[in-house]
Order: sequence, then C-alpha cells, then structure tokens
Amino acid sequence: MQSRVRREDPFDPENPTCTLSSILKRNCSYPPSTLPTATLEIVFDTSLEEGPLVTDARENKGADDVAAASQYLQAQTATWRPRNLRLSGVVLEDDLRWVLDSGTWDRAAELIINGMEVPALHLNILNPLPVLQGLQITHGHVNRVALRRNASEQPFLRAAFLRELRLNFLSIRHISSDAFAGMERVVTLDLYANQLTTITNTTLASMTQLSILLLRQNHISSIHDNAFAQLTLLRTLNLVENDLTLFPARAFANGLSNLVALQLWSNPIGALPPLALAPLVNLQRIFLDKCEIGHVPASAFQHNTRLTHINLSRNKLSSLPPGIFASLTRLAIVRLEGNALRRVDRAWFADGALALEQLTVFQNQITHVDAELLPTAPALASLQAQHNLLDATILHSIHDHPRLAILDLAFNRISTVPHGTLTNLTQLFLLSLSHNGLTRFPARSFPQLDALLLDGNPLTTAPAVRGTQHLAELAITGHRIAKIDMTPLLQLTRLHRLDLAAAATPLSPPPVVTIRSESDQLRPSSRFRALDVLNMDVTQPLSALIASHAVTLDELSLGWSGMDETTVAVDDICALLSDTVSRFELSNTAFTHVRLCDGVAYDAVFLQDNLHLQSVSSVGGVQQLNVSGCPRLQQLQVPSAEVLDISGTRVPLFRGLCTSLGTRTVVARNWQTGDLTNTARLRQLLSQCLAFGGVDVLDLSNNAQLNRPSVVNSVVANVIVLGEDETYLGDDLVPLAGRSTTSFFQLANNPIACQLQFVNLHTRQSAVVRQVRFRQVGYLYTCQCAQGYEHRGGRCRVIERDNTAAVLGTLAGLLAFQGILFAAYRTYTRQRRLQADNALKEQLLVERDAEVMALKKVWEIEYDELRMIKRVAAGAFGVVFKAQWDTVTVAVKVLQQGVMMFDESTVVEFEKEVEFLQRTRHPHVVRFFGAGTDPNGSPFLVLEFVAMGSLKDLLGKDMARVLQEVAERNNDDDAEGEEREEKAEGMAGVWELKLRLLRDVASGMAFIHSLDQVHRDLKSGNVLVSSRLRAKITDFGSIRQCLAGGTANVPATPAARAGDLTYSQAAGTATMNPSMTMTAGVGTPLYMAPEVLLGDKYNAKADVFSFGVLMWEVATQRVPDLIEQEKGSNFRGPMLATLSQLLQEGRRLRFEDGDEEVRDWFVQLTLKCVGNNPWERPSFQELEMKMHVNKG
Repeated sequence: MQSRVRREDPFDPENPTCTLSSILKRNCSYPPSTLPTATLEIVFDTSLEEGPLVTDARENKGADDVAAASQYLQAQTATWRPRNLRLSGVVLEDDLRWVLDSGTWDRAAELIINGMEVPALHLNILNPLPVLQGLQITHGHVNRVALRRNASEQPFLRAAFLRELRLNFLSIRHISSDAFAGMERVVTLDLYANQLTTITNTTLASMTQLSILLLRQNHISSIHDNAFAQLTLLRTLNLVENDLTLFPARAFANGLSNLVALQLWSNPIGALPPLALAPLVNLQRIFLDKCEIGHVPASAFQHNTRLTHINLSRNKLSSLPPGIFASLTRLAIVRLEGNALRRVDRAWFADGALALEQLTVFQNQITHVDAELLPTAPALASLQAQHNLLDATILHSIHDHPRLAILDLAFNRISTVPHGTLTNLTQLFLLSLSHNGLTRFPARSFPQLDALLLDGNPLTTAPAVRGTQHLAELAITGHRIAKIDMTPLLQLTRLHRLDLAAAATPLSPPPVVTIRSESDQLRPSSRFRALDVLNMDVTQPLSALIASHAVTLDELSLGWSGMDETTVAVDDICALLSDTVSRFELSNTAFTHVRLCDGVAYDAVFLQDNLHLQSVSSVGGVQQLNVSGCPRLQQLQVPSAEVLDISGTRVPLFRGLCTSLGTRTVVARNWQTGDLTNTARLRQLLSQCLAFGGVDVLDLSNNAQLNRPSVVNSVVANVIVLGEDETYLGDDLVPLAGRSTTSFFQLANNPIACQLQFVNLHTRQSAVVRQVRFRQVGYLYTCQCAQGYEHRGGRCRVIERDNTAAVLGTLAGLLAFQGILFAAYRTYTRQRRLQADNALKEQLLVERDAEVMALKKVWEIEYDELRMIKRVAAGAFGVVFKAQWDTVTVAVKVLQQGVMMFDESTVVEFEKEVEFLQRTRHPHVVRFFGAGTDPNGSPFLVLEFVAMGSLKDLLGKDMARVLQEVAERNNDDDAEGEEREEKAEGMAGVWELKLRLLRDVASGMAFIHSLDQVHRDLKSGNVLVSSRLRAKITDFGSIRQCLAGGTANVPATPAARAGDLTYSQAAGTATMNPSMTMTAGVGTPLYMAPEVLLGDKYNAKADVFSFGVLMWEVATQRVPDLIEQEKGSNFRGPMLATLSQLLQEGRRLRFEDGDEEVRDWFVQLTLKCVGNNPWERPSFQELEMKMHVNKG
C-alpha cells in the first residue's frame, strides 16, 4: 500500500515542469519559455497502487501510442536541451527507464530524483545520460544499490566522470562491493539517513579522490579495518548518529592523513583508546559529544598538534588527565559541558593555553577552577561555567584580562564579589551571576558591558551602574531591595531592557520604585523597549513615564498587591505600550476588570494570580493568554488566542473554546466550572478540542470531577487519521477526522487515566470512493480508572481498604481507631460545608446562565447598538452604511439575503469566517470589529470606517490635486473613523503616491496569504484609502463564497461551457456571485486569472494576477478592460469566454506611449504578475520587497 505523502510544492516556479501523464499525452504541462533551458522537471504523477504509467498506457492505448509519446519526448528534449534534470513524484523503474531511454539528454550534467521507489537501484540504468557528472537521489525507498543487474549488462558508463553522488533518505540497507567501481573522481559521497549497518574495506575502495564522506543517521555498528585506507584526500568524515559502541581505531589506522574534521557525536562509544587518533596528523576539529565516554587517556590527542576545536560535551567524564591538551598549541575551543567534572585544571594545558578562546564547562559538578588558568590564557574570550558548585574563590583569578568578553557563572554558590575581582575587564560584553547568593554587587567599571545579569539573587542594595555607559540590559529579578531609584538607569544611553521584578513577599509591603522629579533627568534611551517591575509599587514612576511620553515598550510586566483601578488605570498603562507588544503581564493585583488596550497587537498576555479579577476583555485577539490562578474570573471576552490557560478560574465552557480561544493549546487544571460534571457539556468540550478543534495540547489535570471514563471514551476513543486536516473514509466508508499532528491529552492527578494508542488504517479519499486504498496511521485514546481508583456505578471512585482486623488487634489499635473516627467526623463536617458551598456555586452559575450565553458570542454585535448615519455604498452582495457604534464611527455592511443561501451550515461557515476576520490585524487590512443579524434576519459586518472611499474612486480624480489637499489639511490626526497612522510621508508626486498605495496592498495581501487565505476578489473597488492616503484591503471574496454556497476547493465550471454573461464594462468590473452564472468562482471578471476563468483549481497566485491588473490600473488610471482594448467598445458577446480566450492567446493589458511615468521595471513586474503560469508569478512578499527597492 502507498503512504499518502503531500508534496509541498508540486511545480518549481522558476523552472519548466511536465507531468509524465502529460508527456504520454504529448502535451507538456508547463514547457520551457526560454531555450535552451537550465532545468527541466518531470513529475511522475502515479502511485504504487496504480503502477507504472508507461505500462498502463501500453495496455490501454497500445504500443503505437507510447511510441509516439517517446518520439514527442525525444523531439522536445532535443529542443529544450536541459542542463539539469529533476524527476519527482513516485518514480518507478519502468517509468524511469522509459523517460531516460526516450529523451535527448546530451546536456544533462546533473540528475536529481526525489521519490524513487525501487527494490534495487542499478546505476547502469542511467547510461542514457552521456554527460552526467552529479547524481542525487533522495526521499524514497531503495533497499539495495548495485552497479548492474548481472554481469551480462553494461557497467555504469559515467562512473569515471561522476563528481558528486548523493543517496539520502532512501532506507538503503546494502551496497554491493562493486557499486562504486570506477568512481575515482567522486569528491562528495552523501549517504545520509539510510539503514546501512557496515562499511566494508571494499565499499569505498575506488573513490580515491573523495573529499567529503557523509554517513550520518544510519545504523552503522561496524567499520572494517582499512575501510578508509584509499581515502588519502578525505577532509571531512561524518559518522554522526550511528550505533558505534567501540571507537573504530583500526579503520582510521591508514589512509586518513589529510582528514581535517571528524564528526562522531551521538554514538554510544564508551571509551577513547590511547593513540587512536595518532594517524590523523592533520586533524583540526573533532566532535565526540553526546557519546558514552567515561575516560580519555592522556595520549589521546598527543599527535594531533593541529587541533583547534575539541568537543567532548554530554559524556560521562568525571576528570581529565594532566597534559591531555599539552601538545595542542593551536587549540582555540574546548567544550566539556554536560559531564561530571569536579575541577578545571591548568595542568590540562601544561605550559598554558595561549591560543584558547572559548572554554565551556557548564552543567558539571565543578567546585574548583585553577587560579592560574586564566592568567595563562591571554586569548580567552568566553568562559561559560554556569550550573556548577563554584563559590566566590572562582572570582579571585578573574581580573586584568585583556580579551575576556563573555563570563557566565550563573547557577553557582557565589555569595560575594571579593575586593579586587572583576576589575580591568575592558572587553567584557556579558556578565552573568544569576541565581547565586549575592546580597550586593559592588561598583565596577565595564566600559564595553552590554548585559549585566544578576537575577535570582537576594540583593538588598541596587547595583551601581556608573562605569557601564554601554549597558543595554540589566536584570535583578528576585531581589529584596526596599527602594530603587530608576533615574540613573534611565540615563543609560543604550538601555534596552530593565528586569527589576522583586521577590514575591505577600506578607510585607512591596518594594518601591521612584524617579527623581527633575524633568530634565527623564530622558530614556530610544532603544528602551522592555520593563519588568513585577511585585513592586511603581505608582510614582508610572505617572512620570506616562506624563513624559518618552517611553514606548514592547514588553511590560507589573503588578503588586495594592494595585487596582484607583491606583493605576489600565488606560493609562496603554500610553506606555507600542502598537505591537510581545509580552504584557499584569499579575498579583486587586483589579476586578481588565480591558486590554485598543489598537495594540499582543503576542503574550499574562494576567495570572489576580485574586479579585472578574472579567477580561479585548477588542483584538492575542497569541497567548494566561489567566490562571484568578478564582473569581468568569467573563472572558477575547476574540482569539492560540494558547489559553484558564486553570483555577470559573470561566465556563463556551462555544469558542479550542476554535477561537485556545486554537493550539488549552490548559484548564483545577477548573472551577460545573460543566465537567454535565455529560453533554463534557462531550462538547472534548469534541471541540480533540475531535474537531484540532488543538495540539489539552490539559485537564487536577480535575476530580472527571470521573466517568465512558463519557470521555465516547469522544477520545474515536480514531483520528494522521495526515491532512481533512475528512477521510475508512474501509467501511465511515468518515474519519484527520489532522497533521497528534493531539496531546493530559489528565494527570485525575480519577481517569488515558493512554495514547496508534493503529494502522486503510483509508480512501472522501471525495471519490474508488478501489485505491491508502495505508495510514491513526491514533486514539483509551481511558480507564487511574491507579488507586476503581469503577463503581459508572464512575471512578477511590478504592476503600478495610483495616478493621488490624485496628481491633491491640489497645493501641483501638486508640488509633478512635482517632480515625474523630478524623472521619471532622472530614464529614468539612464535606458537608463543601457540599453546601458547591450547591451555592451551582446556584450562582444557574443565575448567571444568561450572561454565560452572552459570553459564547464574544464577536456578536446587537443591531440596536448601532446608529446608522447614512448609506455610503451598495453592491451585488450588500449595502454599506456609515454608522456609530458606541463612540466609534464604523462601516456596517449588511449582506443581502437575496444572493445568499443562509441555512444552518452556512451559519457555521459564517462564524468560521468571522473568527478568521478577527485575526486580520494589519495596518493595510480594514479592521474587523464584529458581526450580527439585523431585524430582517440579514447578517451584517461591522468594519473600520475609511474616510476617503475606494481606490477606484481615487483613480477617477486628479491625484495631484488630491495630494495637495491632503497636504493642506496639515495631517489631521483625528480623521473620523480611522486609527491614528503615521503622517503622510513627503512624496515627490503622483507616481510616488501610486507606488506607495501598491506597496500597501502588497503588504496587506502578503499578510492575508500568511494566514493561508485567498482574497478571490482583489480590485480597486475593494481597496479603501485612508485620510493619510494609505491603502487598506477589504471585502474578502471567501466570506461571500461561503455565504453564497461556493467552495474554494472545488474547481469552477469553465466559463466557456457555463451560462455566460453578455459583455459590458459595468458587468466586467462588478463582483459576480453564483446566481449570475454557472461559474462557481467568485470575483470580478476583468481581474480574474486564466485558471479561474477556465474552471481549474486555483490558489493564492490568482490574487497575484488580480494585483497585476491593479498595477496597470493604478499606473494608467484607466479601466482595466482587456475586451475593449482587443475587441473595441462596440463588442457585444459572451464576456467570460471572450476573456478566457484572449488570455490563453497571450493578450494582456498594454501600456501606451503616453504613460511616460511608468518605469521599465514596473512594466516587467506587472507582466510577471499576469503570467499564464501561476507558479511563475511572484509572491506578495517578493512584490513588496521589489517595490521597496524600486521607489522611483
């Protein structure tokens, strides 16, 4: 059976591509556009079940038809003359032989095969390639490699001319002794990721010119003596991730005298024999990390005097012998981290480590570093000794060092910085003493210091920063300093990050942070972007910083026990934040309600341990949201979050859990909700998050309410197919959900325990039931009572043990029994109180049911919340009103029911589309606020109101006059209905404005495509222009297609065969819907790509074609009417079929001689966008970049 493997990019956009089936039909899919071509790719579009296409063609069409196809391929390749030949897909031997025998390959010097499926690869099959020099075969299944099938066949004729041979990811188990015979010119041999177990002394004997040998990730456990004897020119040998238990000393005894790099990491080698490396006299780099080495002899490197780099990290070394590095006068890097070393000795280096630049010894058990080592290592630039057992004596030798730049001594036992230490370190760039026992850090002069890391120390006084004028980062998190003056810190001219969070001490007043009142002192660096003042009272400095308007932060962490709405308003905090915040933390406060800042795009938001917090709300979504440890929290009104932690909260189960909130990860430990005891609600939760929601992690640990395994099994015991995120059919034609990764379901410390199981499946494609079956892997969870619990009455209950006999045996037992009875009584009374408390909680939950239901629809806006001002536009899909929503001017688009099929299924699709729109936060995409239904049942969208209307309207005006009017408005910062934007840049004229508008559109479209969405109706009418003359994309075609019943994954009916529309310019520039024509595509005809008009499946590159039409329209300020250009304005006929025919004939919109401003680069870029081959069109990222480069 075949494993279904999705091919990420079936056609290389830079090179011509033919499928084998199209060659057999004598019509290459995407032939070369220039001759001769550099590269030709042939995709073998078959499967293991279907077998060779050539064989099928002979059986079904006859030998004459295949012969004609062979003549076609011979003639075409004689014309194309590719220098590089790429074969991909499922490459079977018969098909490969036919392609190679039929083609003309007189220039093909390089062959790449991706996806070869043959039991044995006989290299003489490649003899039809007369000039072959490079061969790469990758990602397939080849059990054996041989020169030829038998002695009667020709050998591999190009063996003597081959320069590079790569056979990787093929599961090769055996290489015949003569497979590489005659390959004396091969310089690189790559056998990465196969299943080889042995390298014999004949395998590589012919490769006398070999320079690079890559044997990584095989199963090699044996290398024969003299296996490398003929490889006298080999410079790099990679044996990483194999099964060598003994160092292959005899294999290295001969032939490797020129070896420079030996890579042996991740092998279970237990010891390094004496003089094992002696023959490798030119060795410069050796990597023996992640092995099992417990001892290295003193003579190990004695003869390797050219060594510059030794890596022995992650082994089992407890000591190294004196003089082990004595002869290595060039040694620059020594890595010993992750061992069990107790000392670092100068004696390792004998007369000194004069060339040593980097010494890495972290994660050992080191208590002593020889005081004479650093003075005898004048070139040392980096010493990393964190996670050891060092005390302050380590510092006595660290002073007056001319080169030391990195000193990391974190996680040790250093309690003081002695006088005279850490002085005259003029090049020190990073100093870390984190997580030691320091109570103070004395003043030192570090003229080049960039980062001073003292976090995790019980500091009682603030470190002095004078003498560190280049300091960019200071961390003292976890200190015990009662009062910190931030003024000298904010005067550091290169300051980027301040981590000043105090140790959590809830029983005492929080430390205080101040800023001196002199206004001229408050001039923070423009680089200052991150501040952590958690567990500190920052009332005064916050007020000063907010008033100064001098700080814009990307990261902010704050909160102390006395902080609430009366001390610091959340709105005031917003003044400190930039438009994009990577981390915002507000913890350990007394806030009852938190609303995240409007207009700020958050990455991670941490609101944990706010004991009084009742609600959290936000207009926009976040990437990560943590509200754990907030026991009163019930309302969570945030549109979206990929990672969500609601542990210890009372947030009820809501519809968007795992679908809009927690789309990747949901953590709900100790969840204080009654929903887990409700069978229907629990099934809903598991279905949303595991069966359909597709989260990566669902953690419901520490929830004693989860005690019914049958309820949990009813959902999680259903098989999920590991494949694409789509529906499959099992052998019994029962639909099976699919996803690309295994979801992790965690139930630690619960009455139920679940185990992940994998199963082998046979599936079919759900769209077409056919005989071909696919072999796939599925998974499921099986749940039962956890250890210590038993199944009684449908639930998992604690196992009760009878100790009566032991209790009644003695008087002591009797007394103990009385004690147990008393404890049981106390337990009983506590349980009664808990039951009463739970009953009260359940009653409160019932009373708040209406509010919970409202929370399920966090994106919905009631129609009566809107005040319609005026109608501003109308189109095929609805009417747009200018309206007032609360205090915000918005645009309300009411979708007309007449062009929709709005049943239950489309309601679900509409909700999914709305959830997508909530994620579209980008300066060049119109902002989405919410959606709802009007009194007539018509759905509506609430969007950002963009004052100047569409780009189409702007192009119809005198743009020079518009530019002048905008300049005269003096950059009004309060343009109605719009967010504040950057002021209009000074522009030389109209052409620069046009380029900027197009750059804006390309930027917005790049963002939309990054979300795996296709617009489907990009045109000037769907681009709005702000009062700053910046473009914003609107009107996604996908939502209209869902509402109209279309499907993006189903090819449209070809326009030429469907009910067509009569041409008019008005019809050509109007958005179609499926009620207008049988064509399933949605869009605007004059902007449609050829594949859309033809009814082919299309992707994001259809948007690029539309953008190319838009480029022409913006440049010329004319209607992009190809029919009028080619047929005249009096033409009357079928519009879609005519457009399709013109595009297939290669006709495109022409720039006229009068378009003087249009640059040559612009014309060429436009033509690339409207190319016939989707794969040759550039991406929007490339378009944005090219327009930035070419600004004139």
